[in-house]
Amino acid sequence: MAVHVALLLYLYLQWNIFFQFATEYYGEGTFFPENPRNCSWMTTAGLWNETLSTKFVYSLHRAVAMLRENTGIITTTEANTGCFEYFFIISWIVAKIIILQGTFNYTIKAFGLESARAKYFIMAKQVQTFMELRKFPPRLKKKILKFYAIRFQSHFFVESRIIACMSGQLREDILMHSGRQLISDVEFLKTLPRQLHLQIGMKLGIVIFIAGDIILKINTSGDCMYFIDRGTVAIYSESGKEVCHLHDGDFFGEIALVMKHRFRTASVVAVTNCELFRLERADFESSIACYPTVLEEIKRVATNRMEKTRVMDDHYRSEIRESMERRSIVNL
Repeated sequence: MAVHVALLLYLYLQWNIFFQFATEYYGEGTFFPENPRNCSWMTTAGLWNETLSTKFVYSLHRAVAMLRENTGIITTTEANTGCFEYFFIISWIVAKIIILQGTFNYTIKAFGLESARAKYFIMAKQVQTFMELRKFPPRLKKKILKFYAIRFQSHFFVESRIIACMSGQLREDILMHSGRQLISDVEFLKTLPRQLHLQIGMKLGIVIFIAGDIILKINTSGDCMYFIDRGTVAIYSESGKEVCHLHDGDFFGEIALVMKHRFRTASVVAVTNCELFRLERADFESSIACYPTVLEEIKRVATNRMEKTRVMDDHYRSEIRESMERRSIVNL
């Protein structure tokens, strides 16, 4: 839209500047008339003998003025000669038509987006009213509003309703394009058929976490796993040791789904604002778990992660004990 308006204004200015000179030169029949008409704008401004750049700047000013001014339509009127500058009136009318067209196009385009923006604005106001009634502290208010801003990006829409109205093939294309294609990029899921990728993609739910949020807590029951669409999370062992960071395209939380104990073996904290896809246990068991080869690969990855976390945790605990022993010796 902005490019279209800019191009339209550029063409108008070029046309206007050209015909300002063309009209005068044609009327006088020469570039340097001996007796120029007194009503000529070039005569009024004393431009006949000026440089081309000076003439250009002056004509550009006149062209721009026609866009923004509503008065001065008649720029040169001679009572005795009846001199009248018709070109200025024509140019002024053309300029106003361009402005009206640009305003109309912008209004139409803005109106198409306004429904989603208006719904978001109404929702945001409802959330603010709710927080005021509940007397939430400023820190919590800021965090909640930030969540909505990240989730909806100032446009409220219900994705499930939009997708439900579309045909099967189109729905599949949208699901694979809207971030869920990362499922097919996960190493142990690459061997699954495309139809199963689509099935899993339709069961994924989008969740948002703000930087600093605790996503998973160690030793709690786990009923889902996560795929990272955007963001970074940190993995912490039981003793508080940071094990690693996971980024876009990674996954976590699978250990509680494939191990018999069904408990989280590490805590996960959002390092940045994160957009994740969540796969519930029931959906995992009805899709991925039905493929023994894939399930064994997930168990292998889960076992390696558990072992790495355990080793790092033991080493960190050992360092803490040694540090405390050294400190106690020094105090003695």
